[in-house]
Formats: sequence, C-alpha cells, structure tokens
Amino acid sequence: MIWVTPERFTFSVEGERGVGPKEEAGALARLPAKGQSSSRAADLVARLGRGTLQYHHSISRLCLVLLLANPGQVASAEKEAALTARFATTEVEFHNGDVTLAGSLVVPSTEGPHPAIVFLHGSGPMTRASAASYSERYADLGFASLAYDKRGTGGSSGSWLSASLADLARDAVAAMDWLEKRADIDPERIGFWGVSQAGWVATQATKFTADVAFMVIISGGGASPYESEIFSYRTAFEQAGLSAKDQAAGMAMIEKYFGFMATGEGRQDLAAGLEAAAGSAWLPHARLDRILPSNEQGRLVWSWVATWDPRPLMEEMTFPILLLFGERDTQTPTALSVERWRESLEKAGNENFTIKLFPEAGHGIRLGHHGADAERPPFAEGYHETMDGWLAALSGREKSLAPGQAKPPVSPASHRAGLLHSSGRNASPPPRRSCRSARKACSIPSGQPCSSRVG
Repeated sequence: MIWVTPERFTFSVEGERGVGPKEEAGALARLPAKGQSSSRAADLVARLGRGTLQYHHSISRLCLVLLLANPGQVASAEKEAALTARFATTEVEFHNGDVTLAGSLVVPSTEGPHPAIVFLHGSGPMTRASAASYSERYADLGFASLAYDKRGTGGSSGSWLSASLADLARDAVAAMDWLEKRADIDPERIGFWGVSQAGWVATQATKFTADVAFMVIISGGGASPYESEIFSYRTAFEQAGLSAKDQAAGMAMIEKYFGFMATGEGRQDLAAGLEAAAGSAWLPHARLDRILPSNEQGRLVWSWVATWDPRPLMEEMTFPILLLFGERDTQTPTALSVERWRESLEKAGNENFTIKLFPEAGHGIRLGHHGADAERPPFAEGYHETMDGWLAALSGREKSLAPGQAKPPVSPASHRAGLLHSSGRNASPPPRRSCRSARKACSIPSGQPCSSRVG
C-alpha cells in the first residue's frame, strides 16, 4: 500500500463513494485543480488505471490511497507526470483584422528567449490538434510553437471557405507578429512549418513580412496550385482505370473549369457541359459540379488556384528551408515541385536549403493507402529524424539529440537516401533587414506588403 499524502496532492472538491476504480480515475482527471499539485494528482490518477482508489475526507481536502500490485508504478507515474514539466502550454488568441484566431502556445521550460515555429494548415477545415504531437516534440529541441485553428474551425472566427490565399497568409503573419511581442520568444528566429497547402500559404506570407527565419515544408509548394490540381485529377483518372477517351473528356472539362476560375468567362457553357456530363465515367472522380462557384465573389476568392504562381516569391527566399517530398505522392507533382523549388532557390542565391525525397512515401510522407476508410498510414522511416536533426542544428541543440535522432544530411553522397540537395553549411539564418524595423520607422501595418524584404 502506498499513501499519497494530502500535502502533496489535494483537491478542492469532495469525492463520492461507491464508484469503481476506472470511473473514479476518469472523474478525478476531470476535476478542477486548485493548483499545480492538484493537476499532477489528477494526471497521476488518470494514468494509474489499475490502481484501486479509496477516499478519506479531511474537511475540504481529499486524500488518495492507491492500492497497487506493483509499487514501481508510482515511480513510473511520477516520472511520466514530470515529463509535463518540459514545457508549458497556454491557450491564446490573436487577431487578423476582425478575425479572431484561437490557438495553443507551447514554450519549453528551458531559459528563453526561444526560437519559435508557427504551424500552418493543409487544405480543408484544419484545427490546432494536428500539430499537438509536433509541438511537444520540438519543445525538446528548444523550440516554442504556436498552433492555431484555421479561421472558421475550432475556436477561430471567420470562414476558411470564403478565405483567399492572401487571407490565410495574413493569418500566418498575424501569428508571427503576435509571437514577436513576447519576451520569451526570439523575434529573429520565427519560422513556418506546414504540410501540403501550407507550402503555398507560407510562400505567400513572405509577401507580407520579411521576418521569416526558416521554413519546413512537407509535400507542398514549388509547383503552382493549377499544376498540382491538373496532376491530381489526371492521377485519379489513371488510378480509376478510365479509358483514354474518358480521361481526355474529363481533362477537357477540367481545363474549361480552370479557365472560368481564372477569367470569370464561360460559366454558362461550363455549367451546361457539366450537366451534360452526368453519368459519365470521369465525373465521380472530378466533381466539378460541386465546387463550381455560385457567384462572382466566390470565384474571385478561389481564383488563385487557377492563376497564382509562387515562383516570384520563392526566388527571393534566402533563409534556411527544409523540403520533404514522397515519390509516390498522388496529390502533389513531386518531380515538378522539387524542380521548381530548386531552380527558384538557386536563383535566389539561397545556400542553405535541403530537399529530401522518400521513395516509398506518398502525400505527407506517409506510407500506404490514404483512403477515407483506411487507418492513417505510418510515416516513412527517417521522416521525424530528418526534421529533428535539421531543427536541432538550426537551434544549436545538435548535441542534445537523443539516440536515433539524425543530424541533418549535409553531403550529396546522401543521394541514395533520398537527399537531392543540401548546401553543407550550418543552418543559421543569414543577415537580413527586418520588417519589424521597417514597420516601426515607416508605419507599415501588420499584414501589408513590406518593401524592406527587397535588398
């Protein structure tokens, strides 16, 4: 029998008798904690599912008696609970105009100011939840991080459906601006991390700020949205086994759709063509009828998918960048994306970028099938280790890497492992002019184009 004394763990509520051990553990974990010690008690009880709990009341305090088959569980639970001391998580809000964005800030328990990561979203209604495990992982590397709910999801206001690429990019810049004001964050070392569509959002964000210190982009950017959409539709047709005739008919209608999205012309003919295509073999794999904007405002919001070219902005990026792609990606044209990234960054004179390919991986560097009914496939081997090593070098924490965490690849000899490019130089941000100084001197509003990014 092990006694957990009231001096160490207390609650400010009364317990109820006659509840089974598992139910008690769940109930205790939900009780409001009076202080940090109470929070740790709830955490311990929730984790020790096999313990039998008994209550002993003492005025307003609740004592816990844990009857355990193995006393070593307590030491294990203490150790696990202590892991939460590695970082602190705070619920926060920041704003982009009249849109309120809700998120979670994770800050390492080590002394700051810390470099920081802003997690960006892929397409669709994404929340901060997708970044939770990364936030904790990167806290061990010395990084603070901010993950927020995309506008119109979770606790954020607005609507992602009516948001343009520029709107999403300004949300990202607003997150960065908010972090820069904190004393525990190093304003010169804030970067973006994201998957898929986040590559375009991060790229567009550099139009509105010169403060991006680094980027980690997975399966995204490089190729334009139009090029990616064409690739995705063509791949879907091929995988569906459509005849050459059906594929040609579908692609012709897709080209007509993007022509309308780009110019606003020919909607009537497009709508008639889609109506006539009902029952065709290709339509179930390209439901253009469901994404055809009903009005001009809707078309304008999404016209960037047909018209936006990321290359002019990519050609000005001189900060450290890590780019990861899967060779079996069916959503992103990996070969074209890699080519565009490399050409643009070389044109920018960027000497600090790394591109790595994972031969067996698909979108998001995951293995296996990505269907809606399938379990989420695992990541390819080396996915986490590559990012851990690269970020550790960036933060100066390379020596603290745990066994199995790889240092960032720095030699073309690593090509067999999928490395396409690495400068071989230390991943440290180059000297640059700061938009913070420009805004202060020139009163440039947050989220507006910053001329100090040139030169």
